[in-house]
Amino acid sequence: MPQKVMFKTTGAVPEEMTEKVPGVVFLGPGRFSAAVASCMVGVPVAVWGRSQESFRHDFSADNPQAVQTTDLTWALQQFPYWILGCPVQSVRGVLASIDLSSIPAPAWVLSLGKGIEVGTGLRVRQIIAEFFPEARTGVLAGPNLAAEVLAGHPCGMVVASECKKMAAQVKELLQKRPLLDLQESAFPDEVEWYGALKNVMAFGFGLLMQSKLDPLSFDNPEFCNAKPDNPRAGDPGSYNQAPHHFGPSENAKALFMTKAFGEMRGFMQQILQKPLDEQTSLGYGGLGDFILTCYAASSRNRQAGQQFPKPLQELCEGQYTLQALRGSRLGEGLTGILNHLVQVCFKAYDPRYLTKSS
Repeated sequence: MPQKVMFKTTGAVPEEMTEKVPGVVFLGPGRFSAAVASCMVGVPVAVWGRSQESFRHDFSADNPQAVQTTDLTWALQQFPYWILGCPVQSVRGVLASIDLSSIPAPAWVLSLGKGIEVGTGLRVRQIIAEFFPEARTGVLAGPNLAAEVLAGHPCGMVVASECKKMAAQVKELLQKRPLLDLQESAFPDEVEWYGALKNVMAFGFGLLMQSKLDPLSFDNPEFCNAKPDNPRAGDPGSYNQAPHHFGPSENAKALFMTKAFGEMRGFMQQILQKPLDEQTSLGYGGLGDFILTCYAASSRNRQAGQQFPKPLQELCEGQYTLQALRGSRLGEGLTGILNHLVQVCFKAYDPRYLTKSS
């Protein structure tokens, strides 16, 4: 059940927001928005959601200066610094609904989204540029579970922007939070792609962890050729114990993650047509976020894979990204794990493949 929250729906500006201090507007009251807002110690925050029911967390509990509202125009009139925390597939609709005659253009827009838009194959910053071509943009990412950030546990984040001034401002908003280590990257395109692809691979990791062998398994010679010889029930690597033909061993997990991360890098180099920045790749928004999203049992993308083809009740950006890859030029020539996951996802809903397992 959503927690009880306090809302501001009138046009009056709260007294505490009239001071000339940095403040931000969150578009979307999701869990990561709440986590990031909790890091902004002493910073005025306005949080917009479509309805009161969409607020499942009381932002003011972690940031006393946070005000929640369902009035989009009012929220955007407060500050020129925007943090876009809505689902990736909702970004275009939210931006299109903004009344540009009533608000100033944003000074910058920071994206928390990790995915690709279905139908266009665009990343969030590319969608923002269609509506606000002059706005500075950036990405915030890192190996963080929102619940642990909200609980005050140690965490690390990377601020990625081509604009050094914007990156410095975002870091200033966050750096007062205890136990937070901040990195900076000048390669937001790479951080966006890592964010999208790590969700896809975490979905694949969830498939790996399924408790039974079925027609949707990784029975793919491009992925792994090692099949057990005459396995016995209960033996390591046996079909009765393994989720897939090579078993859910720690070796198999490491094999998948190693191959997946290498494939992500190769795909990104092909799409971006340039060598990748090593510091960004091995930092919080690259390898760090990838490891956590695959290995954390509470990762939604991993959970979606573990119970696939049964739908996950919560948002799974990885499945949308697979759909986006399949439906755009980005999917042309896909090979290896990425191609296999695209095929698995869509064969699952084709009646020809929904046969009983032996």
